[in-house]
Order: sequence, then C-alpha cells, then structure tokens
Amino acid sequence: MTAYPNPFTLAMRPQCGTPKASEEIMRLRFLVVDPNTQGDDCPAMQVNEETGDLAFVGETITDPDALTQLSASSGIKESETAILIPARMRKLILEALRELEDDPTIP
Repeated sequence: MTAYPNPFTLAMRPQCGTPKASEEIMRLRFLVVDPNTQGDDCPAMQVNEETGDLAFVGETITDPDALTQLSASSGIKESETAILIPARMRKLILEALRELEDDPTIP
C-alpha cells in the first residue's frame, strides 16, 4: 500500500454555478493509489481527516446502461459522479480501511 503522511487541503466547490460564500475546506490524507499507475491519472482513495469521509478518484462511468443500473438501485444526484475503481485495488482499499479503524486521529 502506498500511503502519504502529509495531508493537503482541497477547497470543495459546487459542481456548477457560483461558489458558495461559505466554502468548506477539506483536509484530505492520501491513503492508497493504484499500484499500476503510469502517471498522474490514477485511481486513488483519500480520507477527510476531520469527518472520516472517503474520497475516491477513478474513471467516470459514462456507459448509459451502467448509469441506468446504478440509478435504479441508489439514484445519482446531479451533483454526484459514478466512478470505476479497478478490481486490483480491492485488497489495497480494504487494508487502508482496516488501518483507518485503528487510527485515533480519524473519526
């Protein structure tokens, strides 16, 4: 697993429209990246250090049939994006989640 101890700050803005007056600032800790990464564009998982929420980076799912199936089971709001995480990352993600459970600094 590739872990990065130094968190970085990411300003969260609305997906469209004007930024809200009270923008939320997330402190994200980079947890794991796809080991087969060949550059900057790579599936990854991060955690919000203040809330414990997870953030994923992956390929956007654009297939209309797949999006219809996803919408039927859980719905997809306009502000949400369905992404694909490679199967080879399952074990890495589970390992990172187990480590988070033991981290007293993450809620």
